Amino acid sequence: MLKVLEVAATPRSHGELVDALPRGLMDRTTAFRNLMALTRAGLVERLDGGDRLWRYALSGRRSSEAVIFECVKCASRVLLPPARVSFSSGALPEVVRRRRFQLRLRGVCDLCN
Repeated sequence: MLKVLEVAATPRSHGELVDALPRGLMDRTTAFRNLMALTRAGLVERLDGGDRLWRYALSGRRSSEAVIFECVKCASRVLLPPARVSFSSGALPEVVRRRRFQLRLRGVCDLCN
């Protein structure tokens, strides 16, 4: 599972990870339990894309500054490449200071435009 995540360009869902494994290597339940164990061990991070589907990436590989674009017309969601976000004003919540947040952009996608 770690090798699949290592070569993935973007975070992958549980189903995508299972499909990328050699056929018969592990069932879906075992794969999910392994993902949970890897997450608890700090080797893998979970990303909430806002579509009720967790995606997984190697720790440190998935920038905590992940940006998600959501189309307001068709509701499609796309994980954009990591972006640098900076704030210039006063006191920030601890979660932002530690750079553990997600940014969601909403607009109209190219297909709906």
